[in-house]
Amino acid sequence: MKKTAAQKQMDILMAERKMLFEEKAKIKNWCITIWVGIILAISTGKLLINDYAILAIMIFPSILFWFLETSYGAVLYLRYKQMIKLEKIFEHKNDQESPSLFVFTNYDQYTPKDKVMAFIKCFLTMETITVFYLFIISSSIVIYLWVL
Repeated sequence: MKKTAAQKQMDILMAERKMLFEEKAKIKNWCITIWVGIILAISTGKLLINDYAILAIMIFPSILFWFLETSYGAVLYLRYKQMIKLEKIFEHKNDQESPSLFVFTNYDQYTPKDKVMAFIKCFLTMETITVFYLFIISSSIVIYLWVL
C-alpha cells in the first residue's frame, strides 16, 4: 500500500516525537548524575568552595536542565499541534498528494512569539517536570543546610 504525503509526514512527526521523549529522559538522567556527583564532592570535602557558592553550584545545574527539558517540551507541544493539523488533512484529503504538506516538518514556520508561548506553557503546565526539578532544588537546599 502506497503512503500518501500526509501519512509520511505523520510518520516523520511520530518518529521525531519518540526521539524527543527519549532525549527528555536522558536530560533527567544527566541532571540526577551531575547533582549526585556534586553532592558527593561536597560531602567528601573535595569541593572546596565557600557557603553560598556551594548552594549555587548545587542548584544551577538543576535549573539549567529544567530549562533544557522545558524547551524539549515546547518542541513536543508544537509538533503535537502539527500532528493535529495533519489529522484534519487526513479527514479532508484521504488519498490526495499535496506538496504543501512538507511545510509541516519545518519547525521555523512558527514565529518567535509562538515558540516563547509554547515554552512558557510547558514551563508552567508540565507538572511532572516541575515537581521533579522543584524536588531537586529543595533537596539541594536541605542538604546545604544539613552540611552546614
